[in-house]
Amino acid sequence: MSKRNCAVTVQNLVLVPAQQQEGSTLELAKLNRVLEQVPQDKTIGYSPYLYGIVTGNKQRFVAVGVDFSGIQKVSPYWRLDGAWPSENNQIVVGSALAEQLELKVGQKLSITAEETGKTESLQVVGLVSTGSTEDYQVFLKLEKAQGLLDKEGQIHTAYLSVMGNSAELITLAETISQAEPDIKANPIQQIARSEGVILEKIRTLVYLVVIVILASTLLCVSTTMMAMVMERRREIGLRKALGATNRAIAGEFLGESALLGITGGVLGSLVGWGIAQIIGLSVFKAYITLRPSVLMAVIILSVLVAWVAVIMPVRTAANIEPALVLKGE
Repeated sequence: MSKRNCAVTVQNLVLVPAQQQEGSTLELAKLNRVLEQVPQDKTIGYSPYLYGIVTGNKQRFVAVGVDFSGIQKVSPYWRLDGAWPSENNQIVVGSALAEQLELKVGQKLSITAEETGKTESLQVVGLVSTGSTEDYQVFLKLEKAQGLLDKEGQIHTAYLSVMGNSAELITLAETISQAEPDIKANPIQQIARSEGVILEKIRTLVYLVVIVILASTLLCVSTTMMAMVMERRREIGLRKALGATNRAIAGEFLGESALLGITGGVLGSLVGWGIAQIIGLSVFKAYITLRPSVLMAVIILSVLVAWVAVIMPVRTAANIEPALVLKGE
């Protein structure tokens, strides 16, 4: 089971051959070894691309070999009518090209690679719309494209979706390029900057929400503990009459509030993690890692909030006069 932290999940890092010459390619095996150095907890998705010129239905267009599972992560904005290919003889066609070729889901398309002369008959299982050049291309499984174009184990480029701001992406790109001289990693600056702005806004919004939640929690816990003090006035007065000190009574309420904070922190963390999993899978196509350090921080913060909230109720309990309470005043 893969686990990821969620962020904006569009491609923001492109890997290309270091020597930019016509027809230059990357070795897929070498690229995979380099990608092992990318922190897995920051990687949302990755897909290689292999391009080739093909003809079909008397028209000339671009065929692209991709990893469809990776495409869904690095390009979640693609709108698909139909299904993603599950077999090697299945393809996805750009919506504009499908209209030109008069293709529909379920039909067959025979394509011939100009470079090799090889021909394949493939079934259309989906039509994709992106609003860009992909609408005029055909997408097939990478292994099928490599065989059709006689480029076994090779790709032209690869796109990654990695969490991080512009500076972190630049550092990661330099690390990849230094690890493998034949590969050049370039951050997609416009997307990286946009992601940085979006993440900052999201971070600010989260902080504001946390502050509001903490204030609400303080009010609720304080009100609850004050109600408990008022309900137990006779009990507190009796204990003080029997010799209980204010410190002992305060310790009792602090212990109760700490238990309340621990219980609330654990339950809140588990419920929040469950909701985050649902959002992560539905929006980002990724799992959320439950970090023990975060869980401990939440529990500690919950206890501290509970202790702050109980200050006024404890003062009220300390000011209770046993004689007056026991007289019923």
